[in-house]
Amino acid sequence: MDDRIKNKAKISPKSLLYFITYQTLCCACLYLWVLSPIVDKIRMSTWFPMDAQILDIDLEVYQDGHSTYRQVVASYEYYINGKTYWGNRVDIHSESDDSAGGYYHEIMYDKLQKYKKQKRTFSGWYNPNDPYDSVLDRGLRWSEVIVPGSVCFIFILIGVVVLRIYTLQEQEQNPKLIERKPWLAKNKWSSEGIISETRVILKKQLWGGVLVFLLGLIFIFIGLTFLSNWNSDGLIALILGVVSCLFIIVPIINWSRYKAIGRVPIVMRPFPGRIGGKVSGYIQFPPLLELTDKSIRIKLKQFACVTEGRGKDARKREYVSWEKMIQGNLKASAVGNRIYFSFDIPEGLPESSTSVYCGDGEYWYLNISGEIRGDYFEREYELPVFKFASSEHGATI
Repeated sequence: MDDRIKNKAKISPKSLLYFITYQTLCCACLYLWVLSPIVDKIRMSTWFPMDAQILDIDLEVYQDGHSTYRQVVASYEYYINGKTYWGNRVDIHSESDDSAGGYYHEIMYDKLQKYKKQKRTFSGWYNPNDPYDSVLDRGLRWSEVIVPGSVCFIFILIGVVVLRIYTLQEQEQNPKLIERKPWLAKNKWSSEGIISETRVILKKQLWGGVLVFLLGLIFIFIGLTFLSNWNSDGLIALILGVVSCLFIIVPIINWSRYKAIGRVPIVMRPFPGRIGGKVSGYIQFPPLLELTDKSIRIKLKQFACVTEGRGKDARKREYVSWEKMIQGNLKASAVGNRIYFSFDIPEGLPESSTSVYCGDGEYWYLNISGEIRGDYFEREYELPVFKFASSEHGATI
């Protein structure tokens, strides 16, 4: 009987505080850069038109590193019901234009300067509930909304994904239980079936591809914006964006191939595998999937994962102690085809690592590969293999 507690890792108060702080900062940036101007746009949709007389106009220019920023500032007056009011808000957004692209403030400065010289009034908008609240241009600049909004959304999504991965990690079991039954250390080790590690890897690759794809869309938008302003740097951003979007193709294809075949669990008989005995069982394929004995290759490998060096020089290395490849034995069953395998394991080899974290340690991995439906098929499984008497873990196949 499996007497472990199948629960997930609980996030610590300190980690939860970090997550809340991180998401709060991201949401604050999202509000300041994106939601605030959109809220102002909605609020200003009920404002009344007015004619503003330009009193003073200037184009502020300042540098920050290699970029030059420009922002138009102006003061104006207007008359409502015979009373004079003053304002200084030019547009909804507070962001300035940098030298990389976008010339809104230069264009607006030239336009307002022209109206001032000709002593013409400029059509603006005022709040009927508070006439001192006014703006000359209430239009949204989508380049100031889409780009920062996408960046904020990606960082918020990254925070959610990291939290999701953290909370789905297996929680370390009771040390006394692990000492007595080490094959219960990991929830993925089950006598009912072990699911492939490939699923987790492909899912991470898919999420990574989605994030790179979203960043690519941002670069494409920036590139098109620059090119529309006759800035040649936009071509570089556009190419970078297109290339980034292409990175999602391979993860989608690999995930689609995985889903087309579905889960292919391994059932170990006996469970777990025994050093000095056998690692055996069967691979359960879904119904209606045509297989042959020679279409699938099965390899069992024992290796040690070791971190060598420290700091920047640190790197992971794998040292293989034992490996063997065989052809499986195909048998049909009521629930689909099964390929049976059996390995004789020599004495003296290391046991499986019981740590739930994928760090340094000893590991036993089963790799199955071949060709199914004309496509290359491969799955990997981490198996529990330990030293103890055969009578302690059930009968062999």
